[in-house]
Amino acid sequence: MTCGSLTDALQGRKRWTIPPAGLAPDGAARVRVRVRGGKTITAAVHNNYYDLHRPGTEQYAGIAPPRWFDATGHELHPHAAS
Repeated sequence: MTCGSLTDALQGRKRWTIPPAGLAPDGAARVRVRVRGGKTITAAVHNNYYDLHRPGTEQYAGIAPPRWFDATGHELHPHAAS
């Protein structure tokens, strides 16, 4: 549903996919995405990819950039200036 570059995806600028899915930076173990309806969905990241489609559930639409967390629960900021 959304087109863009790899950089756009990694920086969280591609956020309105239905269902929310996309690439995650190295080191990300979980992703959190705010979705339409005021919910926040958390899911595991596998091989730098996340997909928030859950069979038998409503189709979510992301409304905010994804937030990534490492295995210890610390938030990753891959697009922050070095």
